[in-house]
Amino acid sequence: ATPRRRTARPGHILRLGASITLSCLSANGEVMKNGIVAWDRKNENDLSLAWVLTAARRIQKRTFVFRYFSGGDCGGYGGRQTDIETPLAAVAGNVDVIKVNHHGSRHSTNQTFLNALRPRVAVISVGDGNTYGHPSLESLNRLQQLPTLQNIYQTERGSGAAVPKAKVIGNVTIAVYDSFFVADHDTFPLNLDTTAVSQKRSHADPDI
Repeated sequence: ATPRRRTARPGHILRLGASITLSCLSANGEVMKNGIVAWDRKNENDLSLAWVLTAARRIQKRTFVFRYFSGGDCGGYGGRQTDIETPLAAVAGNVDVIKVNHHGSRHSTNQTFLNALRPRVAVISVGDGNTYGHPSLESLNRLQQLPTLQNIYQTERGSGAAVPKAKVIGNVTIAVYDSFFVADHDTFPLNLDTTAVSQKRSHADPDI
């Protein structure tokens, strides 16, 4: 039998269905097309997995595409953490939804990264009263000022920082339909794309 367990590496593509893929952009300090960018193996945040989920639906000769980014605890400002976000910005492409890196740490979500991904929705997983100051006002302000971003959804209030686009809603569910997606009670149209999800199986793992 074919082993079902795989070690994720940048460039790997998991096919979750005929038109749904999960593409690994970063793993273990390596970013796709950039090689190793984080040489210090002591900071586990730098070793986070980064993925883009892409779902395409063709309706009457039109292709609607949904793209979602998740990057774990990747940082974007160096210092104690490596700037993983800037090389990720070059390979991620535009997305509809971003799960904000590192719970909205002030060391994450840099401007180059946001300008490249241009999300319309941001999701922040964060706990009330955390001692890390998540989400930081600096990170929230960068999101607030991004022209493409319409809403920020937080699981909890966190450290108390707030901006007008942010909503605290508890569990955050994103539901994708034929030509739109829904977050909380808000509806967002999907983008039209002339390029459907590639059926090329180069660097692809078996369907899971």
